[in-house]
Amino acid sequence: MNKATTVRLDRDVQYALNSLSKLEGRPKNKLINDAVALYIEREAEFIAGEAETALEQIKAYRAADPHFESAIAAVAESEAEYAAADTVEGRVIQCKPSLSEKVRRLVHA
Repeated sequence: MNKATTVRLDRDVQYALNSLSKLEGRPKNKLINDAVALYIEREAEFIAGEAETALEQIKAYRAADPHFESAIAAVAESEAEYAAADTVEGRVIQCKPSLSEKVRRLVHA
């Protein structure tokens, strides 16, 4: 079942669409449907290719470091490097309760 959709076209696009419709003897609706379908097909192929590339990169990384040992080592190294400059390292910081927490306490008191 077809569904009507309203679109706003730039003046130049509207002029070109009218001209193409007259030249080809095809309704503007058909030209627009064909153009949108082609665009969607191309974009879907592009997105699928991008996703495939990303998946291959992830698989390659997991094969090279299956237990993420290099990532864990990088985090540990960074922690060790900056620990002396971290003024709160090893201390528990008490956060002030949020307004919603204060209201919750009042309501349940």
